[in-house]
Amino acid sequence: MTRTVVIIEDHPIVRQGIRSIIEEVPGIVVSGEADNGIDGLKVVEVEEPDLVLVDLSLPEISGLVVIPLIRDRSPRSRILVFSNYADGELASAALEAGAAGYVVKNSDVSFLVTAIREILAGRNYLSPSIVKNIHATVSPHGGSASGPTDVLSNREREVFSLVISGKSSRQIGKVLHISHRTVERHRQNMMGKLGVKSVRELMVLAAQSGVLAPRRSDLS
Repeated sequence: MTRTVVIIEDHPIVRQGIRSIIEEVPGIVVSGEADNGIDGLKVVEVEEPDLVLVDLSLPEISGLVVIPLIRDRSPRSRILVFSNYADGELASAALEAGAAGYVVKNSDVSFLVTAIREILAGRNYLSPSIVKNIHATVSPHGGSASGPTDVLSNREREVFSLVISGKSSRQIGKVLHISHRTVERHRQNMMGKLGVKSVRELMVLAAQSGVLAPRRSDLS
């Protein structure tokens, strides 16, 4: 099955480069492009792509504003940020807004390809420099060598996996066939046991424990 990508990036040469990279990946095509946030939202509404690759520095409206609007207008679309900035706070804000991944533009091409594949497979992805920089912005967590999720119940582990895959509480409820309120209760219990206060801290913990491990891949 062919998967579709929309690129929202204001620099033509960067858009062309991203398109060229994606065209080398079997089974993935670029179905639309835009050079600003407003036009990008229009393209996303029409195309409803599997993945939206978005820059944070956009004309008209910023990428941080665009991300939740994409999730609202095309819930099936997952979002990958491709940005010049390796700032941990900025990356955290993008993740909180609803992005499923973050790759810095000076990364090796293989990281971008891996990110696209991982996110289209339903997982999340952070380039290594972002994991390091986000970690610098959060408090260190305690934990045993046996793994942080060992303290969770089976249901809390299910919620944990679905949260770090980028699903909202309502989407989790549908997957697990439980109410939104029940999901919120499990989510609060799970985050309390793990000692985290936000999704970004949860993703850092997942990355540190190997659940959300950055990986490299080739174009082939």
